[in-house]
Formats: sequence, structure tokens, C-alpha cells
Amino acid sequence: MLPLELVHSTLSKVPAGILNALAFTVHNYWVPLIVDDVPRGTGVLARVDGVSGILTAEHVIYKSGFDNSVQSTQILTLPLTQYAVTAPRETTTATDSVRIPIKHLRWYPENRSRDDYDGQGEYGPDLALIQLPEAGSWIETIESKKLFYNLTMGAERMEQALTDNGLLGVVGAPQRWIDMRGKVEGTELIRGIRSAVFLAGNQRYYEKDGFDFLEVIPDTPMPQDLPPSFRGVSGGGFFRFPRTKEIPADSWVQESRPILAGILYWESIREDSAFLRGHGPRSIYVTFLGRLREWFRAQTRALP
Repeated sequence: MLPLELVHSTLSKVPAGILNALAFTVHNYWVPLIVDDVPRGTGVLARVDGVSGILTAEHVIYKSGFDNSVQSTQILTLPLTQYAVTAPRETTTATDSVRIPIKHLRWYPENRSRDDYDGQGEYGPDLALIQLPEAGSWIETIESKKLFYNLTMGAERMEQALTDNGLLGVVGAPQRWIDMRGKVEGTELIRGIRSAVFLAGNQRYYEKDGFDFLEVIPDTPMPQDLPPSFRGVSGGGFFRFPRTKEIPADSWVQESRPILAGILYWESIREDSAFLRGHGPRSIYVTFLGRLREWFRAQTRALP
């Protein structure tokens, strides 16, 4: 079990090659969520029992006004071409992307868990899965550039995330880094999205009201690269890279698979305690996954 107290990671001791390999690997599972040319958060491509989707924070869907009614004209754009390094010097672009009409999407939970995601939403729950349509070629196009994280191995993944003390990082694209070209007919065209994997300089794990939580103070080898705010990173994943003694230190990132350890949904901006908070492994692999599978079964029963 991860300790309850803060754990410090000295990033200066981690070779740059390892940090860059970590960033590249984690970005394979991560996508920005853009609705009608407006960034609305991020998510982790995931697969559960053969169902493909995007694991994200619930408020990304409901605060952004996702509309999957038959009359909806909203379009969800998922940029697929990405160039990532740990220090955020490069830019992701939307030159290769999929555009999915939101009226073809379903998500769980189907209704918002609460009215207030801000003042009273500090401890969630704030998890959701956007189910991608099997019809069409959208999933195939995504898989040509990206990877879907396998959530089916829930118990094993959870234990790895809870017991391993390898590097922990959170991937995201802060809103301050998004390069907007300007408004055209009421929309905003996005020229580029800068993203990075921010390592946990400090981390804390605890449980509360049936959910578990990870809190991290993000860090990079060059602190000047940190954005002034992490607004827009919601839905990004906490990924842990397990340390294996049999794998040489200079190649363990490439040869070990990242473990999804949490989903980010909250930023504390208090000067005395600035940190990022997300739901932890138990929340994902036990609580949320159990409810999600029940939703899948309900959909199957509803079929004629």
C-alpha cells in the first residue's frame, strides 16, 4: 500500500532519456477532448470487456454540456498525432484526428451525480466513461495511432498500482498552453495543444467515503516549465511505471507497461497547499468498474 504521508521523488536523479520515454509511452493512451473546436478536458483511451471508450472525469461531460440527443450537431474531435517530451517543448496537433458526432456517443453515468462540481465536488465522485460507437471506422482509426488501456484486468492492475512505488506521472494539456488562432463564425480554431507528463514530486494516497484518492504536487526537471494553472487537465490519467530489478535502469520504461493509477479531476490553487487530486486505483478498478459493468448489462437487457 502506498504510504499516507507525502513521498518525495528526486527528479534530478532520473535520466532525461527515461523521462522522455515515459512521456512518449503514456501519450499513447491519452487524448484531448475537443467539442466544436473548444477544448473541454482530456481522457484516457480504455477498453472494458471488449467495449472501447474514453475514461475521463464526469464533470468534463456535464460542465461542458455534451449533448447526445438525436438533434445534436456537436462534434467531438480527438487529435491523434502527438509529439511529447517530459519538458513541454513540443506541440500536439490536430492534423490527424477523428471527428465523431456526439449524438452517436453514450456515456456512464447517464445522469450527473450532483449539481455542484466545484464548491462541494472536492471529493467526487467524478469518474465517467464515454462509450465509442462500434459502427463506422472511428475505433479503427484511433487504433492506427493510439492504444486502448485494458481495464478488464481490474484486480491485478489495482494491486500493481497500490503496491508499486515506481515513478508516478500525470499527463495533460493545461488550458494556458492551448494555441488558439481566433474565432471564426462563433467557434475557436485550435492551432496546437502543448501537453506533457508531469511527474509527482510529492504524492499522497488516502481513502474517504468509499473512494480512494491520489494527490500530487506536479514537477518537472525544469520547474519553469510548469504552467501557472492546470485548468483543462481534468480527465488526464495518473500513470505509474513499475520498477523491475531484472530490467536495466536505462530501459525499464520502454520494457515495462504503465499502470493506470488514477484519473485527475481537481486542482487546489490555495497558496499554502497547491496540488492535483484524482480518484485512485480502488475507485477505478472496484467501485467504478463494477457500476460500469452493471450499466453494460442493463444495456444488453434493454435490447429487443
